[in-house]
Amino acid sequence: MIGGGRIPRPGEISLAHFGILFLDELPEFKKSTLEVLRGPLEDRKVTISRVNSTITYPSNFMLIASMNPCPCGYYGCDNHRCKCSEQAILKYMGQISRTTFRSN
Repeated sequence: MIGGGRIPRPGEISLAHFGILFLDELPEFKKSTLEVLRGPLEDRKVTISRVNSTITYPSNFMLIASMNPCPCGYYGCDNHRCKCSEQAILKYMGQISRTTFRSN
């Protein structure tokens, strides 16, 4: 997502510069992956440091994400019954840091 490698290369964040980065099924991403987005969203740049060099890539992008209301996708649906336990729904929703992302 950030980029890197032995020879630093831009990741999806820099490739989305002046565009949109779309994350589908947001709670399925590792929490550490979501947390790493905080800096580039605030600073609009990504810095990759290696032993021999430091490279900064631009990352001015709009983040758009989607997710289901629960793991099975039917919570609150009138046509289908949700099969998830309350604990499963809370765990699913807990994947998203409330300090990193806010809905408008």
